[in-house]
Amino acid sequence: MGVLARMAAAAGVLAACTCPAAVAAAAPDDAVQVSAVAAVDVRGFSTFCASWMEKLRDRSSFNIERIKWRSEGAVVVGEHVDYGQESTCVAREEAGKTPIGKIGYREVRYERRGATPEAALAAPGTVIERFDVTEIFRFAEGRWQY
Repeated sequence: MGVLARMAAAAGVLAACTCPAAVAAAAPDDAVQVSAVAAVDVRGFSTFCASWMEKLRDRSSFNIERIKWRSEGAVVVGEHVDYGQESTCVAREEAGKTPIGKIGYREVRYERRGATPEAALAAPGTVIERFDVTEIFRFAEGRWQY
């Protein structure tokens, strides 16, 4: 059983989904298990998840555009936060209870160095910090809420 399927089973999940990048990157065992779990979409959570991840992609671009560069000798240095393309989306609903959903993704802080900001952005960044994020949402007043 794949990692995502084990997480869903352990949580008693009634529905789960993965965004396309996560499915493509998952091992075949994970992809098969996830599609079996994702048979039901709890109140449109998969659409909400895709929208949330799109907002994070936009935020990543915004972060890169607004790097505060500092000079260190002959180079400029800047940092920015990026959000990974892979995500997990899990939602559950039980009779008489508020539906809840969770989105998991990776947040990475990079350092960029180069002779100019353009050169720094053209080179791969150095990972300074990396951690997994889980955000929890509830469905109330007809929509998913943070």
